[in-house]
Amino acid sequence: MPVPEQSVADQPEPPHGKRTRTIVLVVVAVVAALAIAAAGVGIWWFTSHRGAAPASDGVVATHAGKDAGKASAKDGAGAEKEGGKERKAACVAVPDAELGSVDRSGENLIGAFTFTSNCEDGDAAYAAKDVQVTVKDGDVVAAAVFDFSKHPIAFQDGEAIVKLAFNASQHWRPSSQIDADDAEVVVQGRQTPQSQPAAGAAGALGGADIAKNSAERYAQTALQWQTSHDSSKASDFYSTYTTQLSSKKFGMQVEGKTWGYADIYRQFLTCKSKHPNALLVWSGDWPTYTKTNTGDYYVILSGEPFDTTEAANGWCSANGYTSNDCLPVDLQ
Repeated sequence: MPVPEQSVADQPEPPHGKRTRTIVLVVVAVVAALAIAAAGVGIWWFTSHRGAAPASDGVVATHAGKDAGKASAKDGAGAEKEGGKERKAACVAVPDAELGSVDRSGENLIGAFTFTSNCEDGDAAYAAKDVQVTVKDGDVVAAAVFDFSKHPIAFQDGEAIVKLAFNASQHWRPSSQIDADDAEVVVQGRQTPQSQPAAGAAGALGGADIAKNSAERYAQTALQWQTSHDSSKASDFYSTYTTQLSSKKFGMQVEGKTWGYADIYRQFLTCKSKHPNALLVWSGDWPTYTKTNTGDYYVILSGEPFDTTEAANGWCSANGYTSNDCLPVDLQ
């Protein structure tokens, strides 16, 4: 027969221990449900905000590549951010140059050049390596390769005056015979130096040698120019004496080397630095040499006048020359 229904009041009360366990289970279930809900909210927040950097002072910082913050360069100049401050980038455009003046320090030609920036930011420094500076006064009269990476050209209002030194292997005309007003200057980047940079002189930056074949060609031209230039002055020694300091010709093997045009012209510049009146003549232009069949030499003369051979010999001794290096001569 069916079991009769009982009211709640009629149901027997469970023992005390069983009742306590029931309450505990209910509390645990509620806590677990709350934990699951909290975890779900956390996962949603993380996934929806992934990739965003934490905000600071109300500004959201976003991820930037390594080139972010750099301003685009124009005409070889630009700027970049460093530590929140703008820093000027170096100018890489080759500047123009003019020769302001020339001077001499020992065997060095010293040129004062006015460089003009070719960058949009005219005050950005120029700090390139292997930059050839060539000076022309009709012919090429000086050329060397300079390293401005260690001695940058600092422009002010787009211009800078820089002193450059050319040693006796790097220039092919005495400083006193170069017309700075008519000279042309050519500046070329990415050239190949043929030596280590020479020491500076008189506060001027020294440079490295250019290609040997170019230097030889410029020296040959310089020898021709010099003998023509000095011919008028040399004619004074038809009727009086001077002293001969050297006679060399191309390919001559003497003094431990084979002489080229560059060697011959360098020796002339060395003598010129010691004796400002020194002259260079081509022996074939003067009777005293053609009479002895020695008409194919470049001859260096001291340019000092003497009335007698004894006076000329005395000058040689006083200046430390032996009879093999210095002797009286007239050109008649």
